[in-house]
Amino acid sequence: MIDPSETPESAPQAPKHWADNFVAFDTETTGFSNKARVIEVAVVRFEHGKPTQTYATLINPGDDLDWQSSETIGALKINNLSREQLEGQPPFEDIFAQLMLQFAAAPVWVAHNKSFDLRMLRQEREFITAKYQREYSVMVPKPKAVLDTMLIDVGLDARPTSSRKLEQVASRWLIRNEDEQNLHRAQADTELCGRVLLAMLKCPELSNLSLAQVIEFHKEADKAWSGMRAQAYAQAKNRNRRS
Repeated sequence: MIDPSETPESAPQAPKHWADNFVAFDTETTGFSNKARVIEVAVVRFEHGKPTQTYATLINPGDDLDWQSSETIGALKINNLSREQLEGQPPFEDIFAQLMLQFAAAPVWVAHNKSFDLRMLRQEREFITAKYQREYSVMVPKPKAVLDTMLIDVGLDARPTSSRKLEQVASRWLIRNEDEQNLHRAQADTELCGRVLLAMLKCPELSNLSLAQVIEFHKEADKAWSGMRAQAYAQAKNRNRRS
């Protein structure tokens, strides 16, 4: 939930730069498939280089999830969560409106591997629609941009050997996870993602760019990442043919 103690007591400064007001977000899920569910979500608002508001909650997917599947068991182990911890927590439909309010607080959103988190949030909304046989009547805010620290890292360091996991990217940018006890948990990863973006924006390639220019940089990085993945897939396929 939002912690008022983290909000500055003085009147808020007017943003002078697009990165003076953005939200970072992350989800933890029970896997990667179209049957996986969101079990934790966090949104952290950054203003003028500092986190000022935090929303984080566990989510109970209920009995609609196959708790005994290898996908679910493996994901819970990675996320250091259990079914017992999720019991009594709200279902996604109960937190969706509040979650959208967090996103509406800033015109720019950022995540690490945003395509996955956005897909999982859309998947949850579609699950609600199918469950209740009606469209869920909560307005989804439209941001000016949704950035991805993984793709920005690709744009700044295109070496195919570089790991793109959040922890390794943060380490390369000399950002230490201040909550090491909660690795792979939504709030810790969200705060780390926001801090990584702020560090990236200080580098010469990005420091003087407008939001529109950062978006273009982001698009080119996305193309480069797609090319790198296609090349890696082709190489793996050739190795399998020779073996």
